[in-house]
Amino acid sequence: MALRKKKKRSYSKDVISAAASGSPNLDYLQYLPPDPKTSVVTSQAIQAGANPKILDKALKELGSQDYNGLCEKFVEMAQGVSGKFASAYDAFTKNKDQIQTDMSKIVPGAQIFYAPDKSNSGWGHTTIYKGNGDQIGATYQGVKTSNIQDWVSKTGQKLLGWLPPK
Repeated sequence: MALRKKKKRSYSKDVISAAASGSPNLDYLQYLPPDPKTSVVTSQAIQAGANPKILDKALKELGSQDYNGLCEKFVEMAQGVSGKFASAYDAFTKNKDQIQTDMSKIVPGAQIFYAPDKSNSGWGHTTIYKGNGDQIGATYQGVKTSNIQDWVSKTGQKLLGWLPPK
């Protein structure tokens, strides 16, 4: 039986240049997943100041049915907290003074909020901003990525704003 070589972890150019620039804390390297799909997004989030764990945890749940209809629970899981808010709208109202509305300044890892309506049973909706106009969120059909504009057009939900990642 032939022994296989251990595959080296590779990092994007962005991450390597961030490390070479003398970033004071390189601990984030341990959180970068080896999957190139998530590494690029995670490295963009790091450069934007996001906690890389948020996107990594969220992306690992893609396709999961564990959070069907539980968008706030999904976002809290990705943020590393549990039971903090009763619903997406509760999280929005209790963070209202920190909510940003200029979508041109949104950063990967930010929490996006949508208004309560019939499509979300009056609870509001929340997702995590992935980057490039896309979000990751728990729907009634599982955890999925979607384009923000497509989501608004498809559901009719009103975008309320976003909360910077912590």
